[in-house]
Amino acid sequence: EGAALGTWDWNIESGDVKYNERWAEMLGYDHGELCNISNWKSLLHPDEKTRILEKVIDHLDGNTPVYQSIHRLKNKSGSWIWILDTGRVYKRDESGNPTRAVGIHLDITGRKEAEIALVKERALLLSLINSIPDLIFYKNHEGYYLGCNRAFEEFIGKSEKEIIHKTDSDLFPKDVADAFIKQDQSILDLGLSRRNDEWITYPDGRKVLVDTFKIPLSGPDNKIFGLIGVSRDVTHKKKMEEELLKIEKLESVGVLAGGIAHDFNNILTAVLGNIELAGFRFAKKDKDASELLDEAAKATRRAVKLTRQLLTFAKGDELIRDATDLPALIQEITEFVLHGSRVLCKYDFQDDLWMADADSGQISQVIQNIVINAKHAMEDGGTIQIHCENVEELMDIVKGSHHSGNFVKITISDTGSGIPEEFIDKIFDPYFTTKHKGSGLGLAISHTIISKHQGVMEVESSINEGTTFTLFLPATKKDEQTSEDQNSEGLFEQSAKILVMDDEQVVRDVLKIQLQTLGHDAETAADGEEAIDKYKQALEEGTPFDIVVLDLTVPAGMGGEETAQHIMSMDKDANIVVVSGYSTNPIMDNYREYG
Repeated sequence: EGAALGTWDWNIESGDVKYNERWAEMLGYDHGELCNISNWKSLLHPDEKTRILEKVIDHLDGNTPVYQSIHRLKNKSGSWIWILDTGRVYKRDESGNPTRAVGIHLDITGRKEAEIALVKERALLLSLINSIPDLIFYKNHEGYYLGCNRAFEEFIGKSEKEIIHKTDSDLFPKDVADAFIKQDQSILDLGLSRRNDEWITYPDGRKVLVDTFKIPLSGPDNKIFGLIGVSRDVTHKKKMEEELLKIEKLESVGVLAGGIAHDFNNILTAVLGNIELAGFRFAKKDKDASELLDEAAKATRRAVKLTRQLLTFAKGDELIRDATDLPALIQEITEFVLHGSRVLCKYDFQDDLWMADADSGQISQVIQNIVINAKHAMEDGGTIQIHCENVEELMDIVKGSHHSGNFVKITISDTGSGIPEEFIDKIFDPYFTTKHKGSGLGLAISHTIISKHQGVMEVESSINEGTTFTLFLPATKKDEQTSEDQNSEGLFEQSAKILVMDDEQVVRDVLKIQLQTLGHDAETAADGEEAIDKYKQALEEGTPFDIVVLDLTVPAGMGGEETAQHIMSMDKDANIVVVSGYSTNPIMDNYREYG
């Protein structure tokens, strides 16, 4: 009674059981209220009853020295309590049959509930650890593994049971194990955490970069008894950091390319202008010289287009749209790319093909990227077929398209090696490439350009049969020649007084000579301030300029936009033409909105 134990004395022959008050109190009964073994059996939990009775019989048969069981009994209120039940037979008859047994009951409900709560908490903790994709493991002071999560099992290629009680030397190659052991020993000796990046290899040969963080484990006495480690796969993060660095480099290259293209474009303007002037003067005097100058002019114009491509690269996502003649653009780019190769190209353009509402420079880049890829896929030669046709309603042709209206469809097919099915969904991803050399940016940039045009870009491919790229670009039924005629409406057909503002001396000089050759009175200005002064002086003298040509971008000076505003404030009827070879300013595309 002093130990709060319930006692029982069982007369096995009669089935009667004597209990003390504590035994009855545990179950909420009065002393003497339960007096037979059948009463005890009726209180057993149904899930445990068979097991308990088997233990009792086993002991009564003499197979165990002591009967002991932990089980539940129902108290008088209907709830269950946990009991540690211990007893033994202490009297048998002459035949060895048990006649009497005694034992004790101990209420262990509090302890058992705490154990159950602990088991649940441990199960929850294990579930959380196993749901984490990071590799988690823990070892004792001697370097033996005590446990791990499923991610670590996958990495090792063994179950947790196979890993526990193993060391790094049992699981890894010697050089790897030695490095891990050295790291761990440093952590255990110094009691300090450690973090480092390391490459690991999975059983399937997959290599990943992990960020591993290890910390020492200490007991209540602050004595270190082991360590825990967490390794996170940072391969994708590292790749993204490298890609961001590449993007930053590309942006720097873009700025550099834009600057070079601008300066080079000014030089080409002077070269082309002078060639055209020379050609004009030799046209009737020397036919051979005139033809040579024509060829020089063509070559210079190709160089001008090259600078435009550099400017397209430099200006990024900015689009300057206009009615674009696709057949001419496609043929020019394709023939340039395929020049000197064993790849032929066949064209099929619809007779009344619409103009595309597009940025010709950026669409040239798209066509160039696709044709280059096709050429590389046909190293031994082959054929590219390019077909263009009108599409009156895109949503009827392209399933899932959110764009409606008139489009021009461009189909570019090759007879190359094709793209494997597992790669077809990745070819528009940045930096994805199947070529030994290449940045993996060409098709990604192309897809972005088409998307910026509110267009669609699709691909189909079959191994050893070829690949087909299909582009849909918004169409415009505006005729390019009509547009030019409309734009030229109102221009002076007789001699005019023209003011030219440009920051480059060579450009000013060649434009002045060209205009004078055409019979106009031309003056020049180096920046906006000089142009404003000359325009103001001409107004005051009563001989205003008929046309003002302004360079939009003037480094370290007043550019065309601000200059135009000043001139229009002096003369609302001023005729102003703004030009630029290096600007993404919306004025170039929406000039009417600026007056």
